[in-house]
Amino acid sequence: MSHKDVWHDAEGWESTSPAVIGVKRMGDLDCEPFQTACKRKYPTDEAADDQAAMLCSLWEEYLADSSWYPFKMSMDPSGQTIDEKDDKLKNLKDEYGVHVYNAMTTALLELNEYNPSGRYAILELWNFEQSRRASLKEGISALLKQFELQKRKRN
Repeated sequence: MSHKDVWHDAEGWESTSPAVIGVKRMGDLDCEPFQTACKRKYPTDEAADDQAAMLCSLWEEYLADSSWYPFKMSMDPSGQTIDEKDDKLKNLKDEYGVHVYNAMTTALLELNEYNPSGRYAILELWNFEQSRRASLKEGISALLKQFELQKRKRN
């Protein structure tokens, strides 16, 4: 059984309780900070919701655009860090704040690490409790626990 087999099965796991092991879409943009920033900036919830949705969609397009490369070489083990002088990112941080900026840079770094050539999110078996990639053993263990839960519900 491979990581891909486990995360494929994990996609259907129940989400009624907070899962320790599950599937994370690496490189997905978290739109919650956009929502929070827009609620502070716009007078009505409707205007804030509309603006947050448009803004998040725009930045998801930027993420997918392989011609935009806001990285610079560094002595970091990965060899690259976010270029804080990038105009788009500077404007985003200035206009919407550090939480929105951090959501965007997190997505960029994940994309660059997990799928640098494709610039689209990929699925990864993830240990949410420890914020790291889950081992195959952890995935299988979680899968067996989920199977037992389903089995008990049927009986």
